[in-house]
Amino acid sequence: SSGINAEYGEIRDDIRQECEKLGPVKKVLLFDRHPDGVVSVKFDTHESAEDAVKVFDKRWFGGQQIEATQWDGVTDYAIEETAKEREARLASWHKFIGDGEVDKPESAAKQASSESTILQSSSLDQTS
Repeated sequence: SSGINAEYGEIRDDIRQECEKLGPVKKVLLFDRHPDGVVSVKFDTHESAEDAVKVFDKRWFGGQQIEATQWDGVTDYAIEETAKEREARLASWHKFIGDGEVDKPESAAKQASSESTILQSSSLDQTS
């Protein structure tokens, strides 16, 4: 898991570095659960965002062709984890901290609900 996080961090940093050639970048958000490999980049200016679409659209990266567009202001690219993924993550966390306890379903659902709200609003903030 930490290897994957490091890889995502490296990808995010590479994208930021490339995009900063076009102007100041406010945020780079990698939607790691999205099957299409979506990344959102928020620039300081509208002009820089338009330039990025021109530069990156149809460009090839890692054997994949990039489709670059401006965000439509509506689409939410965040994909929530499944109940099974959530249970595995919580079990792994409890094993890591060494308490051996696994949350009851009601507690896990309540925790997941609050996490989803935070993640969703965070995702929307970062792509607007």
